Amino acid sequence: MNLAVKINPPTKTSLLSPPRPVLKWAGGKQQLLPVLLSKTPKRYNKYIEAFFGGGALFFALEPDKAIISESNPELVNLYNTVSNNMDFHSDNLGINFLQF
Repeated sequence: MNLAVKINPPTKTSLLSPPRPVLKWAGGKQQLLPVLLSKTPKRYNKYIEAFFGGGALFFALEPDKAIISESNPELVNLYNTVSNNMDFHSDNLGINFLQF
């Protein structure tokens, strides 16, 4: 199963801390962020992520327009579950989620 989602994230605001990955993923890009961010163009039209995983680079960039894709059904299920239960997670974990 392959999930591709086109999203338009909410407007960035200085009142919110940047979103972070929900989980650490094997092969994730979190530790490579300093190198990856230094090589990312300052301006681009659309961010496209073929292997979303934990989404470290996506969350660090907070792109205005993006297409994300993930082929792992367990990860797709995790993101669908979190997305479909935003109120539950926010109320019970004290976390403010950004809904896309």
